Amino acid sequence: LGVACRISAAGNSKKVVISKDSKDSRGLDIENLPLLIEGEEAMDFDLDLITELMEADVNPHRVIIDCTDSECVSKYYDRWLSNGINIVGPNRNVGAGSLDYYKGVVSAQKELLFGTLHLGTLSSNRSINRGSRRRH
Repeated sequence: LGVACRISAAGNSKKVVISKDSKDSRGLDIENLPLLIEGEEAMDFDLDLITELMEADVNPHRVIIDCTDSECVSKYYDRWLSNGINIVGPNRNVGAGSLDYYKGVVSAQKELLFGTLHLGTLSSNRSINRGSRRRH
């Protein structure tokens, strides 16, 4: 298929590690991510820094995988989508928070030609998938 995945940044709630060279097609070593995040080159977790890195990336298919249920992370969704960054994650704060913010995120998603937002959560043994973009 000719698909290559590159991890540009990875982190936890306290630390983040970023690939040294954004042009390095290998990115971060997925098998050593926990060691890298706890290593000397890790920095304090900074969503603005991660966002700037993703916005500056010239690759057409940029994806943020949000494995949190953090409201502070979900507040970046509209900005990420507005900049053509796809989001995959179980974060329910977008759909369960302010209706105005949810509408803003959905609006940002609709403005993208190929952008997607996949939100899923488990509730009462049901899976919910909201916001998958349909092409017309």
